Amino acid sequence: MRNVGIAAVWVALLSVAQPAFCADVQTNVPGEGPAFAPIPSFSWTGCYIGAQAGGGWGRREFVNRTATQTVDVGTGGFLGGGQLGCNYQLPFHLLIGIEGDGVGADINGSLRRVLSSGSMTSDQSFTVKTHGLASVTGRVGYDWNRWLIYLKGGAAWARFESQVHVVDCIVFNGAQGCVTL
Repeated sequence: MRNVGIAAVWVALLSVAQPAFCADVQTNVPGEGPAFAPIPSFSWTGCYIGAQAGGGWGRREFVNRTATQTVDVGTGGFLGGGQLGCNYQLPFHLLIGIEGDGVGADINGSLRRVLSSGSMTSDQSFTVKTHGLASVTGRVGYDWNRWLIYLKGGAAWARFESQVHVVDCIVFNGAQGCVTL
């Protein structure tokens, strides 16, 4: 009976014991997979470059020296250029940035009119041409995930030329005299 008791103790111990593995034994237990980096939140920090093309139109008003007459000349044409800028996202959803752009233009307009009054004739021509536009601006904003609310301000320049050509002629006693202004 004593042997039956010892055998029962051994069976009980073997049924709850875990197997022991040696260090050199290969197991099929899968190892740890690659660690995944956390998904970064959206950031507005970075620089950008871009191109632009389109059309432009406008109006140029010519006023004579006595401010008694005005002439409006409509303008229109093509423009194209590019921009370059950088933004930096600060803590607390604040953003600062700077941008510069330059555009070459072929925006022009002209008007010719001939005025006659009795013996006097005035041949007038007005021309306007815009050659280019440029600006440098700063930006201060608040980012709201993928939305950005900002204020923008800076300086802008335009290179244009205006020209007025007037030929006044008068007929007096059969003779004509002209003056170019």
